[in-house]
Amino acid sequence: MGKGVKRKTTGVRILKYNNETSQTQIDPKHPDIQWIITAGAQDLVWDDFVSQHFDPQPEQTSAWGDVRSHWGWKPTRIYLKQDGVILGGAQIQEFVIKKILRVGYISRGPLIAEGVDPLLVLRAIKWLARKLRLSYVAVSPPYFCEPLVKAMPTAGFQIRPDALPPSVWHQATFLIDLKADLDTLFANLRYTTRNNVRRGLRSGLEVVSGSEKDLIVFNELMNSICVRRGTHPNLPGVDFVPKLWSRFAPRGWIHLLLIRYGTETISIRLILTIGKYARAWRIGWSGKYTKLFPNDVLNWETIRWAKEHGFEKFDLLGADRRDAEELLNGRAASEPYHCNITFYKAGFGGKLVLLPNEYCYFPNPILRWCMKLGLIKVLETKWFTGFTRLLYRKFVPRTQ
Repeated sequence: MGKGVKRKTTGVRILKYNNETSQTQIDPKHPDIQWIITAGAQDLVWDDFVSQHFDPQPEQTSAWGDVRSHWGWKPTRIYLKQDGVILGGAQIQEFVIKKILRVGYISRGPLIAEGVDPLLVLRAIKWLARKLRLSYVAVSPPYFCEPLVKAMPTAGFQIRPDALPPSVWHQATFLIDLKADLDTLFANLRYTTRNNVRRGLRSGLEVVSGSEKDLIVFNELMNSICVRRGTHPNLPGVDFVPKLWSRFAPRGWIHLLLIRYGTETISIRLILTIGKYARAWRIGWSGKYTKLFPNDVLNWETIRWAKEHGFEKFDLLGADRRDAEELLNGRAASEPYHCNITFYKAGFGGKLVLLPNEYCYFPNPILRWCMKLGLIKVLETKWFTGFTRLLYRKFVPRTQ
């Protein structure tokens, strides 16, 4: 950012940086705490906090917010500082529907430093939601945030009904602890998965690192796998991945691994790496050579790659919540699964983690009062759920 030029306002100090805005607000209840509000395309101070957090989440970086801005989302960050140290904060993605309804989404946030009272951060978020005149704020909390979840009802946040957007499938996941040696990690694979990997490697499948020029192939193979599944890529547009690469690659946060058979790329994995985590973010596959098990080989080689590059956790990114709840409550792993993807990912030996519930907040006090009186029951009806999802799909770009 360039040199700031101050201009006076009541109670808020605003700095203009090449059409980007940074504000500093004093916490009204704690004068020694500052609220920093930024809305620019890049905030390296916040990004460093995210990457060094014990639960680093790519969706909370300013780089992610900048990419999302190309599809109508406006990112704003608010974080708390005390004696120059960040206590916590969140990036809110804002979208305006037909110039009437303003919705906000906090994806995998807020992120709060250990030992900090979550109510301090939640109060700042509520202040920002009112300042932005948001009608509704959806929150997908980060992975490990028990103190935050306990504090949210006290702060006026409530569990989000399924009728209210966005629809989030990723509510459980498998995490692999990469501190173990490679032999142990391989031994933790399901017996059939290990055999599939061995067979694929013996058959001549080659694993190579990709680069930006391979993104065209990645998009083609990702679309191919979605067509076979009868779905669409959960991305707002075909340019999303190239734009994400342009913002993440300079910081070493994005990588590609390819499986080749001869000269043909048949499977490809896009990996997001931030902090101590490597995440299996998206995959593409031509559908060919199923008997060589290219995806089993690719997933194992991605785990190996993450281990060899010094990451401590590998996130397989996504499992069916029903399966997760039942397995964690004692259901035998040999019993049928609700989702084949969950069964497949379980074969790589990770620890099943159930993510926190989805939450929401209504800045308008009248609307919050109506929710308490029973409006929430109306929102949970089948017809209203269908209506809101149709409306959201029609007017709002995908949030992932």
